[in-house]
Amino acid sequence: MKAILEYNLNNPEDKEVFNIASKAMEWSILVWDIDQMLRSKIKNGHTSHEVILQEIRNELNFQMEENGLQFPK
Repeated sequence: MKAILEYNLNNPEDKEVFNIASKAMEWSILVWDIDQMLRSKIKNGHTSHEVILQEIRNELNFQMEENGLQFPK
């Protein structure tokens, strides 16, 4: 079975959808990394929710920048 996806990269909407689809593995890895970070924090007994949430946001932004990812507009 084959699937071929075509995008008109001259169309801004198609280009955005193409970028999302072509970065799917990077997003998957990013989510896995965040999951592992959370697992570690839970295992080590961090209790301050605000601190953990800020650390998660920082890690998310760092991973996105490292992998050339951005949220859809």
